[in-house]
Amino acid sequence: MRFISFNLFIRALTIVSFVVGLIGGVGLIPRPTYANVPPSCSTTPLFTNGTFITGTGNGASGANTSSPQGTDTGFGYLVDPTRTQTVPAGPARARLADDFTVIGNGWRPSAITLYAYQINSGTTSTITGVVDLRLWNGVPGDGGAVIAGPVNGTITNNNWTNVYRVPANDLTQTSRPIMAVTINWPFTVTTLLTGTYWIEWGMAGDESLSGPWVPPVSTGTTNNARQLDLSGGEPGTWAPRGDYTNTSNIVEFPFVICGETIPTPQIESLNPNSATAGGNEVTLTVNGSGFIDGTGSDRSVVHWNGSPRATTYISSTQLTASIPASDIATAGTASVTVVNPGNVTSNTETFTINNPAPTITALSPTSAVAGGPGFTLTITGTNFVNGSVVRWNGNDRTTTFVSSTQLTATIPAADIATAGTANVTVVNPAPGGGESGTATFTITNPTPTITSLSPSTTVAGGSGFTLTVAGTNFVNGSVVRWNGNDRTTTFVSGAQLTATIPASDIATAGTASVTVVNPAPGGGESGTATFTITNPTPTITSLSPSTTVAGGSGFTLTITGTNFVNGSVVRWNGSDRTTTFVSSAQLTATIPASDIATAGTASVTVVNPAPGGGESGAATFTIINPTPAISSLSPSTAVAGSSGFTLTITGTNFVNGSVVRWNGNPRTTTFVSGAQLTATIPASDIATAGTASVTVVNPAPGGGESGTATFTITNPTPTITSLSPSTTVAGGSGFTLTITGTNFVNGSVVRWNGSDRTTTFVSGAQLTATILAADIATAGTASVTVVNPAPGGGTSNAAQFTIQASNPTPTISSISPDLIPVGNGDVILTVTGNNFVAGSTVRWNGAPLATTFVSATQVQATLPSAQRSAAGDGSVTVFNSAPGGGVSNAITVPVRFQVMLPLVVR
Repeated sequence: MRFISFNLFIRALTIVSFVVGLIGGVGLIPRPTYANVPPSCSTTPLFTNGTFITGTGNGASGANTSSPQGTDTGFGYLVDPTRTQTVPAGPARARLADDFTVIGNGWRPSAITLYAYQINSGTTSTITGVVDLRLWNGVPGDGGAVIAGPVNGTITNNNWTNVYRVPANDLTQTSRPIMAVTINWPFTVTTLLTGTYWIEWGMAGDESLSGPWVPPVSTGTTNNARQLDLSGGEPGTWAPRGDYTNTSNIVEFPFVICGETIPTPQIESLNPNSATAGGNEVTLTVNGSGFIDGTGSDRSVVHWNGSPRATTYISSTQLTASIPASDIATAGTASVTVVNPGNVTSNTETFTINNPAPTITALSPTSAVAGGPGFTLTITGTNFVNGSVVRWNGNDRTTTFVSSTQLTATIPAADIATAGTANVTVVNPAPGGGESGTATFTITNPTPTITSLSPSTTVAGGSGFTLTVAGTNFVNGSVVRWNGNDRTTTFVSGAQLTATIPASDIATAGTASVTVVNPAPGGGESGTATFTITNPTPTITSLSPSTTVAGGSGFTLTITGTNFVNGSVVRWNGSDRTTTFVSSAQLTATIPASDIATAGTASVTVVNPAPGGGESGAATFTIINPTPAISSLSPSTAVAGSSGFTLTITGTNFVNGSVVRWNGNPRTTTFVSGAQLTATIPASDIATAGTASVTVVNPAPGGGESGTATFTITNPTPTITSLSPSTTVAGGSGFTLTITGTNFVNGSVVRWNGSDRTTTFVSGAQLTATILAADIATAGTASVTVVNPAPGGGTSNAAQFTIQASNPTPTISSISPDLIPVGNGDVILTVTGNNFVAGSTVRWNGAPLATTFVSATQVQATLPSAQRSAAGDGSVTVFNSAPGGGVSNAITVPVRFQVMLPLVVR
């Protein structure tokens, strides 16, 4: 078998097609299976209306060809609405339209590719625009309506298809190169649901050329493409577009629609997947696949029980939706779906709305008297729902729902027949729900009342007795209280009790509060009835002590007598003193030091308070002067040569009139208290270091001189303000150190790290000391102090002397950048080398630069533009300061003008 080339096969097929056309076979020649003529908007478009290629590689220079079918004579059909042109047959200005069918879930188109040519354009497209596009929902001019447009298209690709439109008998013609013109989807309708649509378009081109013309993909009686005749202007007339010769052969036009199909959404999870009934708005996150973005209804929308909710597109796998509080107002479940355009609906996910767990915050009432009638209980709390039930000791009670914060329940009389407590709870039904915490309801005893006491009065200090209490609502268990304290009680009847009152309850005059308390639950305390206790008149038989020394400390006075009561008050010269009741025969009183400050006598009496009571006869107390004693001096020392001062003498038995003596000489004295004096000591008493004898003399009667206290007059404590010198280099020679300060004395000694050094006294403000070479042999610091001798004296503050090590000489190994532009802004120099120290300075041509220490091997310096204003070379060095130190080797850095080269684009 001999094989023929594919080109020869196609040419043979074209000849056969032409012959069939001559014998009347119209539209019967099969086209190649590929129908998406490149370059189109996609290799996998949503729709293509067929190919116009009738021959592959059989045209000029191996191009593909497109020829009229059979006896058809229509090479192309005018699509230019912008100008009037000469045409073989049909309108001289026109737009075209053809239909397409959307299948499946629907489409989201993104681009359209249209095909046309201009005669003699060459293979570079001369088509300049795609204009007046419209989208129809039916046949244009025959019942259809425009649903989008008119708009002009935005061309994104405009190239030759490698196809020439040629006659079947001359395949090498090149005057009709067919262009593929791709535009973005131009319509505001961005989602197309299932159905048949029509697209109408016009095209504009080079007005010096004929066209644009659209080649058909086929002709035949079942085709339906249409042409709008605009020869007379808009709106024009629609008619089926037939072949120029065989007018009954209606054409189909080539076009390609690209984009994506509407996916079926799938829900995988909800977050959250439940909420509490009655809660606030919820932001629901829906995770899954097949979600799409858009505007209006042209996007994925979350539906709640079939109703759309405000939805935010996050990604193709996630949406969020606002679920209002009204959607979760009551417990139950909700169906969540995602609906894509075209009502393409996902699987259903269930969202659970749980009843909340109830809480009780209050009951009203919170108590009732045992044996009372039934009543309505109001329960206040949170999270109550229609269906909540009140429980009384675990048993359901008839409940009425008022609101989410209030219920009422019917409580029968049988529930409060006896005193005690009841547990009240609220139970919410499922889903969720549950039982609240317990609130306690109290069933109480009655509150008692007192009408009279018998007896109602007695004398303080008498014997114990039986008190009879009359009243109402007494119960077996009622207790009589005396001033709030329980007393042994006997229940006689609901109207009478008796109580044992001990003698201690009436030991002192006054009144007592008598109440009756009924036990819980309920019960409570009655109102108060008053019992009166009266006082006797006191007498004094003796005082202990009966005498004391004037100016002594306060003391406790014991008074012996009769008829003293708790509340008796001792009076000293008619003034009340703090009194303690010991017994009816004894009191004690606090006598302050001020009462015995001076010698003499005092009148002592006792007063009993009302009711009753009164004042006793007077007893006499005698006060004499003491002998003084010194326990301390403040201050006990002073610095020799300082100013006069006030001396405080602490001791005992000082009196108003006591005199301080200094070395036997009286000094001006002020009496402060029996334990303190002050005296004025002049500067002449402390002119020189040493000691002084201090005594105190009390005047007659009694009195006398105290023992001696010693006062010390001391040297001052020195202070250092400066050293000269304050630093030196380690390993140097010994030197003389000058110390400046205050309070230096003849005998002051300089210490170096705690060791004495030979010292010369210059003045009270200056010393000199001999510092040995051994003291500065190694780098570091030394502590310098001054010590003054006793008495007083002491060690000064420490001054620090610094012994420095030698700095190394730096070296430079490299500098970055190594080429510096002239002027225009500061440059940071990075210098790398060795022996850099904190304090190293970079120099440019000998001038120091602002330098930052980075490490022992790197420093950085700022080189200002002013120091490189002209081209040349700069010398860079690094300088370390003394001790040691020095200047490094020099590195030369060129400074040059920058040259800007033009950018050449190939």
